[in-house]
Formats: sequence, C-alpha cells, structure tokens
Amino acid sequence: MQTIGDRMKLARERTGMTQWELALQTQIQTTALSRLEGNQRELRATEAPAVARALGVTLRWLLEGE
Repeated sequence: MQTIGDRMKLARERTGMTQWELALQTQIQTTALSRLEGNQRELRATEAPAVARALGVTLRWLLEGE
C-alpha cells in the first residue's frame, strides 16, 4: 500500500521536479520534503493543497491514492 510520501515522490519524479523545486513552490523546506517522502514525517493539512497543486495531482489522490 502506498503512503502519502510514496505518492508525493512518485508524482514529483513523474514531473521531473527536484525536491528543491517543490520546496520553492510549496514553501516547505527540502529537509521536510525529504522526511515526508521517506515517511518519517506526516503531511500537515495546511501543506497538502499546495503540494497537490504543485505536483499537478488532486488532493484526493495525494491523500487517499484515488
């Protein structure tokens, strides 16, 4: 089962975006993004819409995988 972090990484890599570029678009530090993608930190509800928008995915897909 994929986690939010797994889906974040998958979507970011599909777009060819680096963590640094995602950090610029979302105002989330690269260290936090790395921890999110490594499933060592949970995505905050306030961060989720910006991440989904930057990655070009729906919020539902990011959070639930649907």
